[in-house]
Amino acid sequence: MGTRCFSYNSRHQQARVETENGNVQENRYDAEKLRYELLENGRRTGFVYHNGELLHEEGREGQETSYHLGLSIDAFQRGEELSYYHRDEQLSMALITGGEGGIQNSYQYDAFGVQPEAAEQFHNRIRYTGQQYDELTGQYYLRARYYNPVLGRFMQEDVYQGDGLNLYAYCGNNPVTYYDPSGYDKSYDWGIIPPANSGFSEWFDSIDWEDFDQIWKDENLKEYIEDQIRYPGKLHEWNMAGFADYFKYWGVSMDEIKLNRDIIATLDFINPAGHHGKKGSTTAHNEIKAIIKSSLDYDDFQRRLHTWADYRLPEIEIDGKIYPGSARLPGNLQNQEAIEYIDDWYEEHPEEQNKTSSCKTK
Repeated sequence: MGTRCFSYNSRHQQARVETENGNVQENRYDAEKLRYELLENGRRTGFVYHNGELLHEEGREGQETSYHLGLSIDAFQRGEELSYYHRDEQLSMALITGGEGGIQNSYQYDAFGVQPEAAEQFHNRIRYTGQQYDELTGQYYLRARYYNPVLGRFMQEDVYQGDGLNLYAYCGNNPVTYYDPSGYDKSYDWGIIPPANSGFSEWFDSIDWEDFDQIWKDENLKEYIEDQIRYPGKLHEWNMAGFADYFKYWGVSMDEIKLNRDIIATLDFINPAGHHGKKGSTTAHNEIKAIIKSSLDYDDFQRRLHTWADYRLPEIEIDGKIYPGSARLPGNLQNQEAIEYIDDWYEEHPEEQNKTSSCKTK
């Protein structure tokens, strides 16, 4: 079997590995604790990062690789050729395709990242859960620590000692639901959150509050969820997407959240006056945020929003009868007569259906 020897620096970072076959890997780190240089039996590879994500790699006989970043790494370029990553349900790189769509590399993994099969036309470092794979040692570099997929555990203790008794466990031994790109803490796998047009409402309604609250703390996941709530966009949200955690806690379904949206063309504010995107609109949005944050429950929010709308939305006349501004609220937030009025308005003004813009919470 042989023995592997590991050496660490004063910052608890893996500095050197000598494998059972006599191969040597050396790792060097910058002031931000990111690995900027890798030596494999003396052969150098250098790395450049942007906000912690790998942006550029130089090594392997002078070969340079530039990575294209989206939510994470989406593609890479070598010379004039651009190649694209395709992920599986664990966010691992399953396929690499060229510009014309042909498959160049393909990979398979078990739940913990062991590769039973791989077919490569060229070297690729980004693999399991979209992280850097070191071929010489068979480890994954997860920034704070190194992960061994064969063992299914980290090679160093967790510096955050409040997440269980096993300080070497990877993702709480549940890598199907979680992933850990930092080596510090497991994160929810946003890859299993369906898009808005393919099961998102069912996912939102079925997940329990505690799990949703953990997901919401991840800024990338939060932004992704907000985008699904806003789909298809170009609507004003009374149940603001940026406060979906409040509405989830209050037990509001996604269907109701989406029902309570309005066409911008019908929306004007008073006291102060202003159409969507103007000064009066900014004041109104800030007031609605304050109502959400200070409400005790959804019933309280609805009552207070009605009171607010009577002052901040213009009165509306229906069949000679004057209704207060709250009659302009959409969906379950307004009375039936107002719902019928708005439907009639759209039938008479079909051109206004597309004159809308989305609301984003800052």
